[in-house]
Amino acid sequence: MSGFNFTGRKVLVTGASRGIGLGVAEGVLEAGADMTILSSGQAIIEVAADLSEKIRPPGHRSGL
Repeated sequence: MSGFNFTGRKVLVTGASRGIGLGVAEGVLEAGADMTILSSGQAIIEVAADLSEKIRPPGHRSGL
């Protein structure tokens, strides 16, 4: 999401375990958002862990 700045914003991403939702989750996290992701099923737990490790600038929060 080049050109977007979500610093200080809280973002909820649904369907974040795959496809477009996952892409959006990665993009808004890279753009500086404090993010919560939501999806049905167990896959979201692995995705959340991967995102948390992949992009975790100081001061950013993510939640399940």
